[in-house]
Amino acid sequence: MSFLKSTRLDRNVYGKGVSFYWILFIIASIAWIALPSSGLSHSVYTPIIRYWAPFVIGFLLILSVITSVIKVNKQWEEAVILRLGKYNRIRKEGLYLLIPYIDRAYIRDIRTHTMDIPHQKAITRDNISVDVDAVMWYKISDTNKSVLNIENFEFSIREFTKTTLRNVIGHKELDELLTEREDVAFTVKDLVEHASEEWGIDIERVELQDIILPDNMKRVMARQAEAERERRAVVIKAEGELQASAKLMEASLKLEGSRYGYALRVLSTISDVSQDASNTVIFVPAEALSPELLAAGIAAKATSKKSS
Repeated sequence: MSFLKSTRLDRNVYGKGVSFYWILFIIASIAWIALPSSGLSHSVYTPIIRYWAPFVIGFLLILSVITSVIKVNKQWEEAVILRLGKYNRIRKEGLYLLIPYIDRAYIRDIRTHTMDIPHQKAITRDNISVDVDAVMWYKISDTNKSVLNIENFEFSIREFTKTTLRNVIGHKELDELLTEREDVAFTVKDLVEHASEEWGIDIERVELQDIILPDNMKRVMARQAEAERERRAVVIKAEGELQASAKLMEASLKLEGSRYGYALRVLSTISDVSQDASNTVIFVPAEALSPELLAAGIAAKATSKKSS
């Protein structure tokens, strides 16, 4: 598995192994040398082969030397060159030369890269199991360190980020994880950046993508959200009644202080009631509805019952 993970980096190494043109050159040279002793020595094509073979072999030799010596870096590439296994120099974009089998160039892409962090199973501080995945953006800030200080920086960063993400989640409760995603991502970025500084890697950003909860926890949170909405509805209704009562009290005080305000309010109420033809309106003197007269009437009725 580690061999597969390092294949991408090994492709960006110049001077490692034998190139394709060198293999063709060796095969052509062996075939040309072995031709006289083979069964094809008396063929009609033998003079043509013997004539053109040195030119083909020479062309392959020149092509092999050129491809082994001359290298070109793109605008976003940097090469760390080792000579006889020891650090020699760094080459940026453009043309440069290598000594075959003595120099070895390790190419690094210094553009910003995106790394996907797969789902990680973690347990929060309040013992709730969650699955969390993230995405990270990074770039190589020091090409020399990325080659000399770490074998495979991509694999190392991914594994370290996985461990750090699980550890950070373990120090957070579920409510904090859901409401403070940016703080969790910033903590992970800070820890990974501190560790990868020695590898020549700069962590630019970390973002949490999905937080997957168990099904039973989803049902509990749904009931909690429903109860919270009902509580807010009751509180809002009570606050509305409180404000309405305060306004009614303020209006009654103003009507009490006005000489004709109460009478105007009665007329306005009668007008509102009379809009509906099904309503029957009985007019009585306003003084008959005063508290003193109503109390006197009730007392008189009670006295008449006792006397009878």
